[in-house]
Amino acid sequence: MRKYTAVWRIPGAPLLLCAGVFARLGMGMTPLALLLVVHQETGRYALAGLSSGAYALSAAAVSPIVGRLVDRLGAPLLLTITAVANPVALIGLLAAAHFRAISIIPVAAACAGVTYPPLTATIRSAWIGLTEGERSGLRQAALAVETSVFELVFVAGPLLVAVFILVASASAALWASAFVTLTGTLVLARSPVLRKPVRAGPPVRTRGLGPLRLPGFRPLLVCVASLSVAFGMVSVTVPAFAGQHASSGAQGLAGLLLAVWGLGSPLGGIAYGVLRLATPLPRQLAWLLAVVAASIAVLAVMPGPVALGVALAVGGVAVAVCVVAFTPSEDLYQVLPVAVAVTVAARLAAFAALRAAAHKH
Repeated sequence: MRKYTAVWRIPGAPLLLCAGVFARLGMGMTPLALLLVVHQETGRYALAGLSSGAYALSAAAVSPIVGRLVDRLGAPLLLTITAVANPVALIGLLAAAHFRAISIIPVAAACAGVTYPPLTATIRSAWIGLTEGERSGLRQAALAVETSVFELVFVAGPLLVAVFILVASASAALWASAFVTLTGTLVLARSPVLRKPVRAGPPVRTRGLGPLRLPGFRPLLVCVASLSVAFGMVSVTVPAFAGQHASSGAQGLAGLLLAVWGLGSPLGGIAYGVLRLATPLPRQLAWLLAVVAASIAVLAVMPGPVALGVALAVGGVAVAVCVVAFTPSEDLYQVLPVAVAVTVAARLAAFAALRAAAHKH
């Protein structure tokens, strides 16, 4: 634990950890709250799933463009703009859902995804800057603790949604998500640690495909995309499963189950940060992705919420470690079959849960 203590003592580290978690609570709250708001207002799980997909895919599609804008304009400016634009988009989504504007709801969800602040990328970049030079030996521990603490977002986020549903409504949870995104992002945008430019090497101007030309980047992108698709599908599968197995309180049960899924992830990330494994990173990643794929595939045959919670907890342990282990390498081509298996497993689980929920209703 000495390394983690040393990481905490780095100037600017406490702000990155604490404010970073608060600002990104929306990442744990918005997907579930969005799904529940659309289903609650329209009664359509298919539309809710479509809106969730539009939110996730739009965010993924614009992330390369946002990354280049951050490099050219600086993180503080982009964070400030998106800190305001994202809550506005979420308010538009709430209005569209309230008035049951069926054709506008997915568009509003996509706008919310497009405008979500590039928090994780800028925070990880700041960690790289903080662990340069004589602190380079702390980089693995710093990134491990950042990833593990970040995973708490996916524990606290769904639980907060469940609490808001209990005392108010799913719409209140979406309002709260907009608030934490706005305030937390503005705090980070004004912090000195994010205003300091990070130079990992000589500046290189790119055009066209840019980083896609770098060796090992394309297989890494496939692995990340596969895991992201799986995450999105689990966020739809679990609420559908909860609606199938709980006659009342299904929304709260969904939040609890998603929190259980996120609970194991920080534990796995903390443990990984202090280990020294001789196995090459691509092979580690292959095994980790296989664990995630298996844990998602069994969701399709879980008999009840308790069994589902156990499967989610086991799979969650590997999630943070996967994120830490993502490194561009030509050897990642051998991992691609496992990455594809993750996506297939998620699709099968989502299909089974949604079909069962549709039959029930």
